[in-house]
Amino acid sequence: FLLLSLLPPLFSFPSPLSPLSPSFAFLSGYFWQLGDPLQNSTWSATERRALSELPYHLAACGSWSDLGAVLGDLRFLQAKANVGLASTLLVDFCLEGFARTPSQERELSRLTDQQSFQEFRAFLARNMQVIGNVPALLTQQAANEPSESLVSKAARVSSEGGVVQWVNKLEKTHPCGMTLDALGQGVSCVAISGDGRLFVCGGLDCSVKVYLAATGKEVQSFVGHASAVSCCCFVGTSRLCTASQDGQMSLWDLTQGHRIAVLQGHQRRVSGVAAEESGKILVSVGWDTRMYVWNGVTGKQISMTSVTSCPISCVSFHPEGQRVVIGCWDSTLQVWDTFNKKRMRVMRGHSTSVRAAAYSRSGRHIASASLDGEVKLWAVRSGTAVGQFVGHSLPINQLCFTPDDAHLVTVANDWQVKVWSSHLGQPLLSYGVERDEAQVTSLAFDKDGMMAVGRHDGSLSLERHVDGISVMTLKPHEAAVTCVTFAGAGDMDMLVSGSEDATLKVFARSGSDQWRELVTLAAHEKGVLSVASSSKLIASTSHDFTAMLWSHRSVKMKTSDEIKPVRVLRAHTAPVTCCCFSPDGLELITGGRDMNLIVWDTGSGSILRHIATGHMDWINDCAYSDLAGHHFVVTCSNDFTLRVCDVVEGVEIVSMTGHTAAVNCVAYKSGCVVSGCADGSVKIWSQKGMEITTLRGHRKRVNAVGMLIPPGAFKKSSDEFEESWGDMVEDAESKAQNPLGVPGTFRLDLSKVVVASGSDDCRVQLWEPFKGNEVASLTGHSDRVIAVAASSTGQVISSSLDKSVKIWTPQVDQSSDALNVVPTCHRGDVTGLVVWPDHGISISSGRDGCVIVWNVQDAGVAGGQMTAMAVQHHSVCDCPITALCAMPADYQDGYLCFFAGDNSGVVHFWAWSKKLRCLSVHDQHVTDSISTGLPVTALAAHGNVLAVGVCNATVYFCDLKRKQTEPVGRVHQDWVTALCFSPSGCLVSLSASDRQLAVWTNSNFARKRDLSQKLMELAKGKMSDCAYHSFLDVAVMWREGRASKEKISSTLCGYKEMISLLKKGNSTKDEFKGCQLGVVSHKVHKNIRASELPWGLCVSVAGSTGETVFAGDSDGYLTVFPNLEQGSPPVFCEKVHEKAIKAISCCHDVVVTGCVDGTVKIWSWAEHAEAKEEKLVQVGQFFCGAPITSVCQSFSAPRQLQLVAGTSLGELFFLQSTLPEDE
Repeated sequence: FLLLSLLPPLFSFPSPLSPLSPSFAFLSGYFWQLGDPLQNSTWSATERRALSELPYHLAACGSWSDLGAVLGDLRFLQAKANVGLASTLLVDFCLEGFARTPSQERELSRLTDQQSFQEFRAFLARNMQVIGNVPALLTQQAANEPSESLVSKAARVSSEGGVVQWVNKLEKTHPCGMTLDALGQGVSCVAISGDGRLFVCGGLDCSVKVYLAATGKEVQSFVGHASAVSCCCFVGTSRLCTASQDGQMSLWDLTQGHRIAVLQGHQRRVSGVAAEESGKILVSVGWDTRMYVWNGVTGKQISMTSVTSCPISCVSFHPEGQRVVIGCWDSTLQVWDTFNKKRMRVMRGHSTSVRAAAYSRSGRHIASASLDGEVKLWAVRSGTAVGQFVGHSLPINQLCFTPDDAHLVTVANDWQVKVWSSHLGQPLLSYGVERDEAQVTSLAFDKDGMMAVGRHDGSLSLERHVDGISVMTLKPHEAAVTCVTFAGAGDMDMLVSGSEDATLKVFARSGSDQWRELVTLAAHEKGVLSVASSSKLIASTSHDFTAMLWSHRSVKMKTSDEIKPVRVLRAHTAPVTCCCFSPDGLELITGGRDMNLIVWDTGSGSILRHIATGHMDWINDCAYSDLAGHHFVVTCSNDFTLRVCDVVEGVEIVSMTGHTAAVNCVAYKSGCVVSGCADGSVKIWSQKGMEITTLRGHRKRVNAVGMLIPPGAFKKSSDEFEESWGDMVEDAESKAQNPLGVPGTFRLDLSKVVVASGSDDCRVQLWEPFKGNEVASLTGHSDRVIAVAASSTGQVISSSLDKSVKIWTPQVDQSSDALNVVPTCHRGDVTGLVVWPDHGISISSGRDGCVIVWNVQDAGVAGGQMTAMAVQHHSVCDCPITALCAMPADYQDGYLCFFAGDNSGVVHFWAWSKKLRCLSVHDQHVTDSISTGLPVTALAAHGNVLAVGVCNATVYFCDLKRKQTEPVGRVHQDWVTALCFSPSGCLVSLSASDRQLAVWTNSNFARKRDLSQKLMELAKGKMSDCAYHSFLDVAVMWREGRASKEKISSTLCGYKEMISLLKKGNSTKDEFKGCQLGVVSHKVHKNIRASELPWGLCVSVAGSTGETVFAGDSDGYLTVFPNLEQGSPPVFCEKVHEKAIKAISCCHDVVVTGCVDGTVKIWSWAEHAEAKEEKLVQVGQFFCGAPITSVCQSFSAPRQLQLVAGTSLGELFFLQSTLPEDE
C-alpha cells in the first residue's frame, strides 16, 4: 500500500532526477505484471493506470530495450487505446530528458534510431485522428500500412479477423506525417519559420499558437486579437506578426513570449503580411486598398501608399527584399518598390480577382492564383505570363514555393493540396525501343501530328504523338539516320531522311499511314548531316563540306534513274552540320563546324551574306522563324550557347546562356525556341532570350527536338491581334501591338503546343511545355483547405476548415516509367461504380467526364489476396458524368455493357469487350429522344428498361429494344437523387428535398412474374428433369426481360396448353405507375420548417421476395422499408452516421453505407427469431479520409465481402473483409 501511495498521479509524472528514481525499475515490473497478467504479450488486462504509466517507468529506469519492445508491440498499443488512452500514445515516444549520462544518451539514441521505433511513431502520428475517434480501428489501420512495413507485419500477426483490408493501398509511406485536430473553430492561416523548426497557426477563434514542426507539440500561445486571425508571418528568427479581420496587427516576441507592438492603420481586413528575409522590413495589405510598410523590429510605421481603387488580396516579398508583388480584386498583379514607393509594373492576364501570389526563391518568376481557379506563372523580367497550372476543380486559396525552388504548392476549396514542379512542362508520354543501337538521332512532325523518328541503327519509324504507337517501321539505311523532315510537293506528301551512309531516301505517302520509298538521292561523298525542305526544294548538307539543292519536281517525277542536285553550294571549310529555308523559300542558311553561318540565294546558288554569330565553337543546328516578316534565325553550338541573328542585317541580336553542356539541336516556331543539350535537358526560350522553363526527362544526350503546333492552337482574336508569346511585352501597361501590322488575325493557344525530344537513352519524350506538371496530390482534408506553407526541411503544412492541420512530406515520382501508368483516380467526385464480380471487372465514373476500368481478381485467383489494378482510362464526354449503371453480364454476348449519364442530359451506352479488353461505344446517345436538356441525376436498368432521373423531378423510361423514351410523369416535387430496381422489376426512386420514396410498379413485370409462376407449376409435372431445368433458366430470363417470347416458346414446343397460356397472358409493353411509399427521415416535429428537414440522398434494394428498401438521408439516418410491393411502413429509422449518408449498397443481408465524414460502415441486416424482428448490426468500418460519394459491393465467396468506395477527391478504395458467421 505504501508503494502504491507513492506512485505518481496520472499524467503528472515526477522528474527522472527525483529521489524516487531507484524505485522505477520495481514499479515498471509491477505495472507490467498488471497489464499483461498472462505474461504472453497479449495485454489482456484492463488496468488503465498500469497501461498508462508503464512506458514512463521503463524510460525513467533506463530500460530502453524493454521500452522498445513495448512501444513496438501492437497488442500493447491496442490495449491502451481500448481503455481510452489513445490520445496519449504519441506521448510515450517523446523521450527527451530521460537520459542522464552520456552512456544513457547513446543507448537512447540507439533506441530512437531503430526502424521499428520510427515506423510505429510515424504510424501513430499519421493515424491519430482515426484512432482517437475509433480506438478499435488501431489494428486495422496498422494492417493497411505498406505491406513490407514492420507495422503491417505486426498487424498480420496480431489480427484476430474482422479487419477491413485496403486492397489497392499505398505501398509506400503516406505523405501525411502528422495531423493536429480539434483546433477550436479552425485554422485560417499558417506560416513556417526560416529554419523549419517552428510553425504558427492563426485561428478563427482569434488565437495564435506556435508548434514544434517535428512533434506537433504546442510551445507558445498568444492572445490579443479581437477578431479572427486572417494572416501571419515570421519576422526574422525571433519575431512573429499576425493580423486580423478587424484591421489590427500585432508584433510578437517569440523569445520572451510577449507582444512588442500593436500596428494600427488598416481600416478594414488585413489580407496579407510579408517580411523580407532579415526581418527588418514588414509589409501589410488589406481590403482598404492600402499598403503599409513597417519597421520589423519596433513595429513603427515607415510609409503608407494607396495602391489601387479596389481591395488587395495578397502580398509577397522578392527574395532580395525591397520589391513586393500584390494581388488585387481588379484581376491585376502589381510590383512595387517599397523603398521608393514606386510602382514598377502591372501584370494583366487574369479574368477574375487575384487570391494569392508568391515570388519564386530565385526571384525570376511569380505564381498567382485567381478566383476562377486559374494559376499563372509570370516572368518577372518582362511581366509576361509564360504558363499555367490546371488541376484544381474549385478556387485556389493560397500557394507557395518550396524553399529549394523545386516545387509550387497550391491548396483549394476542392479539399486538395497539390504539388507542382516549379518548372513548367507537363510530361505527356515517354517510350523507348528495347534493342541495341536504337538511340534516337532525329525526329520531325508533320502537319497532322504524325512523328518520324530516325535511330542510330538505320531504322525509321512513323509514330503517333498521342500514344507513341508505331504505325510503320522501315530500315532504309545501312547506317545511322542523322536527319529527317516532311516535305510537301503539291498533291504529294513526302518524307526525306538522310544518313551516315551518304544517301537521302525520299518516301511518298501511299495511304493514311503508309509510305513507299520513292527515290534514293546519292550525290554526297560522305555522310549526310542535315536536311530541310521548302515548297519547291530539298536541301541537304554533309561531312563533305557541301550543301546541295534538289528539285521537288524531279524527285516527284523521277525523270531519270540517277537524280542530280540542281545546285551544289561550296563555301564552308568544314563539315556543314545544318541548314534551313526562309519561309518564302528564296533563301537557304547553312552552318558548319567552321563556325560560319552563310545565307544563299536558292535561285542562283550565290552567297548573299555571312552572318556573324559570335559562336566560339562548332555550330550544330539552326532554325529559321516561321513567322512572315520575321527575318530571324536561331543557332546552337558546342560553346553551350544559342544565338538569335538578324538575317537581313547579318548580325547577332540575342545571346541565350543557361545550358551547362553542348547544345546539339534547336527548333523555332511562333516565337518559341526549343533547344536540346548534351546533359539531357531541354530548354524553352522566348526569341528575345528569356529562359521559360527546363524539361528534364532524359538520362543521356539529347540529339533531336521538335515542336508541334496543331491547327486548333490558333484562336481568332475578337478585337485586336495579341502578339506572339515570344515577343515579350516590355511595358505591360501598354496595349499589345500586332508585330505583323495586320489587325484582327490569330493568336496562339499555348496550352496546345507539344514538344518532342529524342535522346541517346533510346527514348522519345513528349511534353506540353506551357502547362504545370503536377507531381503529387495530397489528400486527407475533409473540408476546404485555406492555408499552406512550405519549410526548408521538405515539409508542407496545410490547414483546413475541417479544424485540422496536416504536416506532409510529399513523395515525388517523376521517372519516365511513371508517365505511362493508367491514372488511378478521377479529377473530381466519383459519381458511379459498377462491378461484374464473375468477370473481374469494375468501372468507375467521375465528374471529370472519364471512366476508369479496373481489373479485380478475388482472393481465390490472386493466391489468397484480392487485387485491383486500373487497366484503362477513357474520356466518355466533355462534361461531368453524373450517373452510372450496369447491365447484366449476359446482356450482350462478348461485352459488359453500362450506361453513363452526363450533365448535358445525354445518356451514353458503352461496352467493355471481354475479348479485346478495351472500351467501345455501342449506340452512343441512345436516349437522344430526351429533349429536356437537363442534367441526368440517376440511372437504373432492369431487363430491357432503362430508368433515367433528371433534375426537374421527372423520371423517364427507355425501352432499349424499341429505343423509345417517354416521361411517366412526376411523383416527386424535387430532383431525383437515386433510382434502384428491385429483383422483381419494381423501381424505387428517392427525391432530395421532399424526402419522398416512390415505388414504380411495372404492370408487365407483374404479369410476367405471375404467368411464369403458373408455367413453372405446370412444367414441373409434365417435363422431364433435364427439360424442366432448361425451361426454368429461360423462364427467369424472360421474366426479367432478358429473353424474348420466341425463346421461351421454343422450350415449350409440344405443350399446347402452356403455349396457349403464354400467348394470352404476355404483354409486350412495360407500363409503370408510381406512388409514394414514405418519408425518409427521423421523427418529424410539427414545429420544424420543411427547409430545415434532412434531404433524402440514396436508396438501395435487397431481397428476392418481399424486397427491403434501405434509404439514407442528409442527417445520417438510415430508414428501412420492408415488403416493397405491400407499401409497409418503415421498421427501422436510426442515426447511423454523424453526417449525411451519400451512398448505400445492399447484397444479400449485408448493407454498406458511405458518409460525407469519410467513413464506410458495413452492417448485417438479420432476422432475430427470439425477438421476432430484424436488426441492424455493425460488422465493419473503414475510414477513407474524404467524403464518400459511391459504394458498390459483391461477394467472392460466402461471407467474403468485396466492395469499392469512391470519394469526392476522385479516389477509389477497393476493400475486402471476412464477415462473422450469423449467430
